[in-house]
Amino acid sequence: MFIERRFFDDIRPEASGGPEYRTIVKSLRGGGEHRNSLWAEPLRSFNATLVPRNRDAVKEILDFLAEARGTANGFRLRDWSDYVAPGEIIGTGDGNVYWFRLVRAYGGYSRRILKPVVGTVQVRLDGVVQSPTLYAVDPVNGLIIFKFAPGSGVVISASFEFDVPVRFTEDTVRLIMLFYKTGVSESIDFKEIRVREVIDLAAIDALRATL
Repeated sequence: MFIERRFFDDIRPEASGGPEYRTIVKSLRGGGEHRNSLWAEPLRSFNATLVPRNRDAVKEILDFLAEARGTANGFRLRDWSDYVAPGEIIGTGDGNVYWFRLVRAYGGYSRRILKPVVGTVQVRLDGVVQSPTLYAVDPVNGLIIFKFAPGSGVVISASFEFDVPVRFTEDTVRLIMLFYKTGVSESIDFKEIRVREVIDLAAIDALRATL
């Protein structure tokens, strides 16, 4: 199960995180190494300290922890070091295809963005901003669905904010109650998860029909 809500932004500025690669390194007799990269794309890990503003915020956090059921369910998390895609090329029109995947380009690969933030997506065709009435956004699978298929050779780009699908790394989350300040101060670890992409053409056409 995946919870389509973002975990709370009440975290301290010193929250840390970044991409993690998985490589097997085997030492050879002559002192050389054989390295085998197991993942085509990295997974990110994060550590954050929660600092709620009041007792109501503490209750909301506890409710979220209960809904996630420890490591069982995934949810959205904002990576404050990388959550804005300023203008990514997501495809080229051919006059027939009317839906495209959101991606974020890095120095060697394109990362699929499955969890864009609703209300932040702006689409351009050949650099011209398009009216939101001409396309729909699937925030669960990271798709842009056009009312009319972009013409042949038209470059499609998008700017947007996005979240990272994550889970807690432990089933036990330790909270330190600061009764004199009304808050929680404890670091919590998160691990990015690979969410299965679901391309449901009937659902895509249903979204397109709303335009």
